[in-house]
Amino acid sequence: MNKFQNAPFNLFAKVISIIFAIILLFIDSNAETMIFKLRSSGPPLPAGSRLGDKVSSHHLVVEHLMNKATISQAGFISRLDELSQFGEIDSYKRLWIINAVVVTADHGVLEGLKGHPDVEYAFENVPVELVAPVESRDVPPVNSGHEPGLGVIGAPAVWAMGIDGTGSIVCNFDTGVDVDHPALYYKYRGNNGAPPNECWFDPAGYEEQRPYDLQGHGTHTMGIMVGSDGPDTIGVAPGAQWIAARAIGGGGILRTISDLLGAFQWAADPDCNPATTHDVPDVVNNSWGIPAGYFPACDQTFWEAIDNLEAAGVVAVFGGGNEGPGAETMRTPADRITSAFNSFSVGAVSTIGDTFIVADFSSRGPSGCDHTTIKPEITAPGVAIRSSYLDSGYIALSGTSMATPHVAGAVALLRQVNPNATPEEIKAALLNSAVDYGPQGEDNSYGWGVIDIWTAVYLLPGSTPAVDNRLPVISGILTNYPNPFNGATTITFDPRVRSGEMIDIYDITGRVVRHLRITGGGSVVWDGSNDRGRLVSTGIYFARLEALSSISRKMLIVK
Repeated sequence: MNKFQNAPFNLFAKVISIIFAIILLFIDSNAETMIFKLRSSGPPLPAGSRLGDKVSSHHLVVEHLMNKATISQAGFISRLDELSQFGEIDSYKRLWIINAVVVTADHGVLEGLKGHPDVEYAFENVPVELVAPVESRDVPPVNSGHEPGLGVIGAPAVWAMGIDGTGSIVCNFDTGVDVDHPALYYKYRGNNGAPPNECWFDPAGYEEQRPYDLQGHGTHTMGIMVGSDGPDTIGVAPGAQWIAARAIGGGGILRTISDLLGAFQWAADPDCNPATTHDVPDVVNNSWGIPAGYFPACDQTFWEAIDNLEAAGVVAVFGGGNEGPGAETMRTPADRITSAFNSFSVGAVSTIGDTFIVADFSSRGPSGCDHTTIKPEITAPGVAIRSSYLDSGYIALSGTSMATPHVAGAVALLRQVNPNATPEEIKAALLNSAVDYGPQGEDNSYGWGVIDIWTAVYLLPGSTPAVDNRLPVISGILTNYPNPFNGATTITFDPRVRSGEMIDIYDITGRVVRHLRITGGGSVVWDGSNDRGRLVSTGIYFARLEALSSISRKMLIVK
């Protein structure tokens, strides 16, 4: 029997299912739910506040979003209250993570509300679904060390430096988490003195309950992020704590767009106090997508919520999907391409043996948005990954859902190194440190390559001297700083390189845009211009030095 497909219901689950069925019998069969996106009014967010620094910008960003929603929604809410007095509105819920209101009412009433002058547009509250694993296998319950995939991405080497995620918080939007699993129990923030409502979100209305999981997927992904039990380490960041949102269906429960939007809003400010950040997760792991057929590729439903979550300082990573190996098989919203980082999608590689091959099931690019832009951004171990499961057990699952929490755990480690690092700085460090196992450069299977946390720590702005001193000196180009940059960047290299040697700057097509002559001193400055003195556009570039050894480094320009 496949444990993953036949997870048992416990008594609580059965009771909830019965209650849910009874409630459905009394709901007006004509009632529907629709999300109304309202026109924004009020002052724009101040310049420079959307950098995503969780420590300094969270208060400004969240408070601004709340105030904008209050102002913009006033007229529409007044109309809803009028209709409610006549029993024409079943319920409504205000959102600020996007400027919207979720309304449940008769179909005719909802159609009439579309004409309200404050409504920009409306859309149906369609289901969202799990990016389900493609296979499962039973495994022994205990290992004497760390899982092999953790070594592939450099996690143990970083732990040896004292970087294990301590002080970081991870979150998943998934099927829930079995809080009693021994690999996860002591890492749950709610078991470390925090109020339950700051640590667990269930759109069904059970926010004060302890976390639970009727399906097992969320327990598995959380284990890959932080899990450990004695010497048995299954998580990338075993020192981090976790919170969770049961925002994806499982165990007979359906989840919809409004449930996900509610989870985004909760994760951006779990304690409902914009002035605090101790409760805010450093990363949200997403293993879900909009089912095919509801919306076209590149649907924008969640884009604003993703942007606002990251502006509040939370990194969002997405499983690319398990619909490979064909081209243009990325899930939505993982197929987004509005910047070098959005959405930050993850593919899966097999780490069995000495070669790292992209899994057949791993969704490929290019993005369906323009049929050209390369996807995914990054890859990580995702085949036969052993992690925590229901009933204190363990199971090996395969899918991009298993690869993505490796990246989320890496974010937790990087945030320990620099709590002030922005989502863009963290993603740039992961991209620039990725090990390229596929065709040279970015491609539609590996993205930029397999994550290498050891090198990413070094590339992250704000790394402490203690960290820098423990990293190896690489012959050739070491790195560039700042990265990303929007004015100029300093490219450092082995000081043994003689004056007169050249560093060539390439764009992603392989075309040389700038030749920089070395004059000594171990570094050169590139001002972002080509050989004709014109500034190049935003994007990824390569610095290449042939002296001593042939080495390339990726650099990102953001304007």
